[in-house]
Amino acid sequence: MCGICGIFNFNSEYPVEEELIILMTKALAHRGPDGEGLLIEDNVGLGHRRLSIIDLGGGHQPMANEYQTVWIVFNGQIYNYKELREMLIENGHCLVTRSDTEVIIHLYEDYGDECVNKLNGMFSFAIWDKPRKRILLARDRLGIKPLYYFIGKDEFVFSSELRSLLQNKFIERQLDFLALDGFFRFTYFPGPRTMFKSIKKVLPGHLLTIEEGGKVSVERYWRLSFDSSTRRKEEYYVEELRHRLEESVRRRLISDVPLGAFLSGGLDSSTIVALMSQLVRRPTKTFSIGFQDKSFSELEFSQLVSRQLGVDHHWLIVQPDIVDLAKEVISSMDEPMGESSAIPTYLVSKLARESVTVALSGDGADELLAGYDMYLAQYIDRFYQKVPMPLRQLGGTLISFFPSRPRKRGLVNVIKKFVEGYGFSPRMGHFRWITFLTDEDREALYSDYFKGELAGSDYFQDIAPYFEEADGDWLDRELYVDIMTTLNGIQLAKVDTMSMAHSLEVRVPFLDHELVEFIASIPSDLKLRRWEGKYILKKAVADLLPQEIINRPKQGFSCPMKNWITNELLELLHDTLTEIRVKERGLFNYKGIQKMIEEHRYLQRNHNQVLWMLLVFDLWCREYLDGD
Repeated sequence: MCGICGIFNFNSEYPVEEELIILMTKALAHRGPDGEGLLIEDNVGLGHRRLSIIDLGGGHQPMANEYQTVWIVFNGQIYNYKELREMLIENGHCLVTRSDTEVIIHLYEDYGDECVNKLNGMFSFAIWDKPRKRILLARDRLGIKPLYYFIGKDEFVFSSELRSLLQNKFIERQLDFLALDGFFRFTYFPGPRTMFKSIKKVLPGHLLTIEEGGKVSVERYWRLSFDSSTRRKEEYYVEELRHRLEESVRRRLISDVPLGAFLSGGLDSSTIVALMSQLVRRPTKTFSIGFQDKSFSELEFSQLVSRQLGVDHHWLIVQPDIVDLAKEVISSMDEPMGESSAIPTYLVSKLARESVTVALSGDGADELLAGYDMYLAQYIDRFYQKVPMPLRQLGGTLISFFPSRPRKRGLVNVIKKFVEGYGFSPRMGHFRWITFLTDEDREALYSDYFKGELAGSDYFQDIAPYFEEADGDWLDRELYVDIMTTLNGIQLAKVDTMSMAHSLEVRVPFLDHELVEFIASIPSDLKLRRWEGKYILKKAVADLLPQEIINRPKQGFSCPMKNWITNELLELLHDTLTEIRVKERGLFNYKGIQKMIEEHRYLQRNHNQVLWMLLVFDLWCREYLDGD
């Protein structure tokens, strides 16, 4: 895993300032502690930080072809690079390293921009084509690896991280208010937006080319299709899923450095660890995080799996000193992240890095195979919508009188979330499960200035196209939308940022694009079977794991933020969101914030997610914008 950056001045007579490339590259040092490389050629500059995984001595970047006409900076891992390397050698190419980076260069020589279609892996890269005076940016199909860019009047700038881009003082820091509204509604900035108007993300499965003179082209090279029109017997899908999962895990075991896995004790991570244990000779190193609040802790389940599989298990329990930890995690964020599970992800990555350089994770299975409770809730809601509106409205009113519960999975908490959406459209019904700011809350929380900037805008405009292009039945469409939006925007961004803070590479076997395409072809009733999510996965791995793991309810990798906000983090919240500071920022109403804090403290409403986002946003801005 690595960090990449670069500058392309549109006028060839204006050379790139070497100092700028140095600053941008140094800002990525945590992504690649094993080496630094620069290329400065007139109006082009490339920077690279390396985390050595494959070909430890021969993978230095920026890397060029033998004629030094094509240069690349690359972040990620190509899992089929050995097969591609053999093909290229048969075609007459001369490759001098064992690195996957060099393979991409020569693929580009043969296939041009379509070289990405040959790659199986996670990646973001930039290719400088010297004869054509153009730069190609590419991001992997599922968005596992990040890539940001800025297009100015006279220059193009890109990087693996937003903080690296901000080393360029000519980049405007003007807030994108629609993106900020998306952050407080959904906990992330929906792509291609970032919190700044001038900076964008390359979307998953997309290419961006820019030529001397400033001509920009964006192309989508991959689109997932949910086509289950040719149905086969259930046994076929069970066997094929198992086979493809095994192959995906096998591909992700290539490494010249120590390798392990995250093990939460849930079905997904346990599946990955079980398959790894069958494929490696020595006990797999695994890593878990637990909490003193047992309703949030999965340690007993991770320990159960570790005992059955005979792995080398490492774990720790989060201690009460949450304030310093919260500040540390927020400081590590590339841009504000509203998902509080960034905290345990940060900690488990730190724990893993003490023993390994690469870790496999179970991310992606819930979005692919309907593992989240919200899919079951949407299934139930299809029947609930047949209840007369007055009765649904009455239910919403009655449940509002019940206070929230401090436990993670309280029946009242689940029912409140479900019933409060009695009047939602199908589209909004889906998103209520990841929407943490209602229109009423927004009205009370946002300042008049913020609301004025949002006037006439539609916060769904970046998400709505995915609803329109999705195919399949109702479940397939919802899975597709989540794969295209929250999977990369929340889960993968969180894992990349928190793991890279500790120079740890995380690989995601469930998101092998060939496996993803196969899963998309599985009929939806084999994913969500009556009341059971991930039905087909449970059948495929039934012989690998204890029944307690197969049959236990989905818990999710989270933390007791609801309780921390009321206790350990309350003083930090008050000290950060002071009346003076809130008024200076000009985005929120101080009284609205105080009302949320009081309602949360006295269990009238659960505002932990919004209060955490307010804390994250302000502390991040202080460090990276205000210079405090």
